[in-house]
Amino acid sequence: MRKIITLMVCLFTLFTVVATNIATAETDSEPSTVRAFQLGFLTPLGSNGWDSYSIANKVSINMLGGYSHGNYYLELGSLFNVNLYLTKGVSAAGLFNWSGKSENAISLAGLFNVALDGNALVQSAGMFNIAKDSTVQLGGIVNAATDSAGIQLAGVGNYAKDATFQGGGVVNIAMGTAGTQISGVVNVAKEVNGLQLGLVNYAEDMNGLPIGLISFVKNGGKREFEIGFSEALNTFVSFKTGVNKFYTIFSGGMNYLNTPRTHGFGMGVGTHIDWFDGFGSQFELMCYQIYEDKKWNDEDVTMNMLTQFKFRVSKQFNDYFKVFAGPVFNLTVRRGDRDDLSTWSMWKKDSGKTSLKSWIGVEAGVGVSLN
Repeated sequence: MRKIITLMVCLFTLFTVVATNIATAETDSEPSTVRAFQLGFLTPLGSNGWDSYSIANKVSINMLGGYSHGNYYLELGSLFNVNLYLTKGVSAAGLFNWSGKSENAISLAGLFNVALDGNALVQSAGMFNIAKDSTVQLGGIVNAATDSAGIQLAGVGNYAKDATFQGGGVVNIAMGTAGTQISGVVNVAKEVNGLQLGLVNYAEDMNGLPIGLISFVKNGGKREFEIGFSEALNTFVSFKTGVNKFYTIFSGGMNYLNTPRTHGFGMGVGTHIDWFDGFGSQFELMCYQIYEDKKWNDEDVTMNMLTQFKFRVSKQFNDYFKVFAGPVFNLTVRRGDRDDLSTWSMWKKDSGKTSLKSWIGVEAGVGVSLN
């Protein structure tokens, strides 16, 4: 333990001296010398000595780590590599690579890569990558491109001004335009020209398709309330969000004509097709959980589902109001000890405690848009 502590103190002291040397050195953006090869232990313990800040290398090998004016072809460091002005070729380090500017460089590190300016061809790190422009960024936690990015893949999140593709486990953010965003949780973009796929999607302008539990499009998106009537759920209220091509539906309803009274809550998806003069059609798939006689937890009924496939024709009278009507194919799946008291059935099949029923019904209602 004492040896480890002593080594850490020595490395910290040496690094402090190096940092002080960098901070006080007056250098120009062009290197004073370009060398074919550099070998070092920990700068300034190497072939370039204290002049490393002004020397660019074509090939550089650092036993622990080192800094230089720049590197052109290959740089290897067991801990870190720092290039004050320029990095080209390949830089690989166990901890991190740092570059003042990257020109189509490939940076590989166990923790992070940073390119303050220029274009990074590939950045791959266990924690995060930062670049002004980037073609490919692969980070275990986060990727950030302050300008444009080609491909960003991270376990937690991606950030870019403009992005061609972002794939993140938690969140993707494009402050400008985005081609495709795929995330497990949240996608955010000013303008989307492709696909958004995530639990929650947000875009100001959408020239593609958002698919998720909640999709909000600021300009031209669908935000609509409906109230309707049918034989399955005598009265139901729905909210729709997304775009006409693909939207999500949240709905709840009640059947007060049956005995006992039933109510259901569910969600679904749909698509809208415009015809002419405000006429259009909707294809929707809904799935409800049905509860009987105010029983939220019924030990006698372990499953009671209502699935509906709807084809509807609608007439839009203005920007806010429409009416709709159409046939509905209903399918119920029920498993329990008590009999199903529903009176609707065109086809029925019982298998033990599980019963299936189906019938064709009809629904009609009105819709109000919040756009």
